[in-house]
Amino acid sequence: MFDSGGDGWNGSFVTVTVLGVPTNYTIVSANGTVSFPVPNSAAYTVTFTAAGGFLNQISYNLQSNLGLLIYSSPAGGPPPGFSFNASGLTNCAAPPPNPADCAGSFRICSGSSTLAGAPGNSGAVVDLNPGNDGCLAGESEGLWYTFSAGSAGPGTMAFTITPGGFADYDFAVWGPYPSAPSCPIGPVGPPLRCSWAGGGGPTGLNFTAGDLSEGAGGDRFVRYLDITNLGEYYILYVDNWSRNGINFTMSFSGSISPSCIILPVEMLNFDGKPVDKRVDLDWATATESNSSHFIVERSVDGVNFEAIGRVDAAGMSMDRTDYKFSDMAPKDGLNYYRLQQVDNDASSTSSRTVNVLFQNTASLFVFPNPATETLQASLGRAIEGTVRWRILDMSGRLVGEGSLTNSEGTTLFTVPVGNLEAGSYALEVLEGKGAPIGNVRFVKQ
Repeated sequence: MFDSGGDGWNGSFVTVTVLGVPTNYTIVSANGTVSFPVPNSAAYTVTFTAAGGFLNQISYNLQSNLGLLIYSSPAGGPPPGFSFNASGLTNCAAPPPNPADCAGSFRICSGSSTLAGAPGNSGAVVDLNPGNDGCLAGESEGLWYTFSAGSAGPGTMAFTITPGGFADYDFAVWGPYPSAPSCPIGPVGPPLRCSWAGGGGPTGLNFTAGDLSEGAGGDRFVRYLDITNLGEYYILYVDNWSRNGINFTMSFSGSISPSCIILPVEMLNFDGKPVDKRVDLDWATATESNSSHFIVERSVDGVNFEAIGRVDAAGMSMDRTDYKFSDMAPKDGLNYYRLQQVDNDASSTSSRTVNVLFQNTASLFVFPNPATETLQASLGRAIEGTVRWRILDMSGRLVGEGSLTNSEGTTLFTVPVGNLEAGSYALEVLEGKGAPIGNVRFVKQ
């Protein structure tokens, strides 16, 4: 639950009803988190009730215990009386990524026309942190983009972001990357260009500025990009620091423009789904020219990928070609998959990343929640051997840990929380070798 003004919801609240039992929640500061268990296939309802003023500052997200976004309220909070109903979420697939998150970024395919955007929220995950935000002070309301150079350098590329009214727009650019970047939790490392200048008016990259980054006192423009290689990729975040709903337009200039390069293989789709104890991957191409093979890669964090298989390509084809591959040993939780399409000349191109939630673990529930002195953790199935647990605060800092040996296949154990300060925490449970069993949020009173 969020309040952009930082002073709480002023009487507004959400009602969570599970198995017919309603519970009301609100906040009195900038944000707050609550968690609630839902039995398998049980229905639940989340209802928003508006009260008081400043409703335009209110918003909330609904996430699964694995961090998947189920619902994100629109800018200014949901309308009074809005209800969200769901059931059987143990089998729900992840929704499409939010363009306010780096994982859902728009691809810019042309610099010859003016682009338009209207940021409405800060997304479902925190993409920016002190390690990658550069001059930006976190995220406000923004949109993520990726683009690549449409021709080889040396050359230059610039852009101008123009607000549709008075709004303080900021931005940052990361790169260059040799292939399409994957950023499920934000770009890696500090930005290449960055402006956090205050005030309204256009901002961007131009050919007169000499600085690469600027703070609040800057003139809103920094130096253009130097382009070297055909197809080198960049990530762009455009941020409305004013949070006032004003849209923007963006246009490119310079000797090189963005382009979605036509590759030797034209991909139609790439999808994955869990089936029994495996994950089935399917993809198709519309045309192929001198294609050699595909390397199937998997990652557990969306950043570091490893090859898990190879599938021979058609080589030359002007018709649709379908491919299949099964991952017989997926990791428990969220798996990230991508393809490396390799040509006969050994050059390669990365596909988009597909996220597949594979659940072969126990369901984890905790009670009472909120807790005072102890927290009872319940696993949906018996886990033999050593089980480790740890408690993380909202900044990810480890504040407690322990272990137990389940010689009899115990499914219920006690976690001491009396020494924790009041607030929200995450309990993570792992098998002895580090494989995740589950995680869930709880509140310490």
